[in-house]
Amino acid sequence: MSKHFDYYLLTCRNLDMINVMVYDFHGAFESFVGHYAPLYASSLDVTDEQKTLNVAAGIQYWLDEGADPQKINIGLGTYGRGFSLADPNNSSLYAGTYGGSEAGPYTREMGVIGYNEICELDSDWEYTWDDEQQVPHIQNGNQWLGFDDQKSIQLKIEFANSKNLGGAMVWSLDTDDFRGLCGNGPYPILNTINQYLN
Repeated sequence: MSKHFDYYLLTCRNLDMINVMVYDFHGAFESFVGHYAPLYASSLDVTDEQKTLNVAAGIQYWLDEGADPQKINIGLGTYGRGFSLADPNNSSLYAGTYGGSEAGPYTREMGVIGYNEICELDSDWEYTWDDEQQVPHIQNGNQWLGFDDQKSIQLKIEFANSKNLGGAMVWSLDTDDFRGLCGNGPYPILNTINQYLN
């Protein structure tokens, strides 16, 4: 048994739970488009490193190292990360960017947007669902925002259930749609987690 493997087993034995933050894989700290928390890799992910920057690979790593699945909580976001596209006509993964998206009225940080802020956006944003990565993004001109919604959260919870994980952790409560502006009642992300988590 390797020292690396022993470390994971020792760590798991001494912890009640392990919150695995499988998000923030991409963001304005890079110079290209990437979803902050894709469930699976894209066909455009070609390097070994690129293929690991997703929820499924992140969780599987801990399981492969011997972590008890019942101690693992899948990390979920109620926010997203965005970019200012270098070319508004090229919004594919790995398209060039020149910084983060415009700051939202509450988070007030370029490149970060709460789900509650997304729910307040005008209808001229175009919604796109990525069938490979199983996550959405929206675009308006040169602004590209990748985030989680009820559909992607449900799929992540179903993935967690399939791996017999212990539960979920959320970052953060204050950026869920607590006023119900997206039309699904207040706290749609949290309610989706509660509905589908075994």
